[in-house]
Amino acid sequence: MRILNIYGQAMEHMDVEIVGNKEGLIALRNVINAALLLDRASTTNNARPLYSSDGEGYIIKVISNNDDWHSPFWSEHPPFYHRVVD
Repeated sequence: MRILNIYGQAMEHMDVEIVGNKEGLIALRNVINAALLLDRASTTNNARPLYSSDGEGYIIKVISNNDDWHSPFWSEHPPFYHRVVD
């Protein structure tokens, strides 16, 4: 099983952690490499999902964008993602 946990920043100045087994980290590397080759493209690992350590399967989406950080793209993709769970 390809295990990969990604812990994003909860707020400014906090670290991001990526924790996984070898298979999960290689899958992440492959998706990032594909996005870099395609430039401004989204890439997913559609062939096989990755799993968080609780067994939940998911797909990785990596977006490569080289626009200036003042471009609308970056305001549409803020660095913090807050989700309210009911």
